[in-house]
Amino acid sequence: MQTSQSQTQTWDIIHGADAIAEIMFGEANKNNVRRVYYLARTKAIPAFKMGTSICARRDTLAQAMGAKKNPVTLRGAREIAEYIFGSADATACRRVYHLIDKGLIPTRRIGGAILADKAAIDGWLANATNA
Repeated sequence: MQTSQSQTQTWDIIHGADAIAEIMFGEANKNNVRRVYYLARTKAIPAFKMGTSICARRDTLAQAMGAKKNPVTLRGAREIAEYIFGSADATACRRVYHLIDKGLIPTRRIGGAILADKAAIDGWLANATNA
């Protein structure tokens, strides 16, 4: 059975600000949902309206966030802390924020989301352990 092109495109669309917030920020709480609406309104993310719902294409959203198809991008201080320190407790997250504020961890921000490439973190860790 063949699938039509319109069916495959439908699967690629993320429906709702909650789903977009979950992908971008890892959690769909009230603040993150409002942030998605703000980013869509200011054209900081490639989103569009479908009826009354806000939607985004998964691939264009990933491009806007700087992510690739494979999971090499860490999203949020918790994921970065888990990757670097092996735990995502409050102390590890504070250490990550401190290192980001000092400009020591190679990260970028999309809206309020902190993103870091695993390869860049690995290079930073190699340099930090060699110094």
